[in-house]
Amino acid sequence: MLGSGVSKILIVDDDPSLRAILRLIFEMEGYEVAEAGHGKAALDLIVGPQLPDIVLTDLMMPVMDGNEFIRRLRSEPTTASILIVVLSANADAAQGVRASERADAVMSKPFKPATLVKLVRSLEVGVLRPG
Repeated sequence: MLGSGVSKILIVDDDPSLRAILRLIFEMEGYEVAEAGHGKAALDLIVGPQLPDIVLTDLMMPVMDGNEFIRRLRSEPTTASILIVVLSANADAAQGVRASERADAVMSKPFKPATLVKLVRSLEVGVLRPG
């Protein structure tokens, strides 16, 4: 989080080219970035003290979809407070996740990089954080 060093972002999407674009965007903004192609691979990365501060996740992915991934993050005390942004081409499904309070924010694909960065920064400083 801000004030405690470099923020860590985990990008979870089955599209490798989108992950590469997001990695570039956020590395240029000074973030430390990790990637996973589906929810199970992401859960395998989220172990120990090196938790991400923010997760950007798609919903429709193979192996473990975004909804199950988010449910698992929210069900564990050590990961329940990680900020989650859903990036989805399916706006209705993404809004459903947001409405259920499992995600902190939603952004539809396609998106403008500057708008996504602004959204993430606003979540970090608590501007959009629920509760």
